[in-house]
Amino acid sequence: EVYGDAQVARYAQILGVVPGWDAALDATGANAALIRATSELVPALIGLGWTVAYRDPVVVLLVGPPG
Repeated sequence: EVYGDAQVARYAQILGVVPGWDAALDATGANAALIRATSELVPALIGLGWTVAYRDPVVVLLVGPPG
């Protein structure tokens, strides 16, 4: 695998909003996310202060809070 089992597991945890997902996301250092518009991760990120930079019926681009 290109990413390895640990990265795939972290991705699934974040995308599934599984307990600890926010700490896993913080560990990546990501400050932007392009996600399916129907994903439960969208409202979860907004709840953490991420803002919508772009939205259409298919995808949402979110930008992390400063700092």
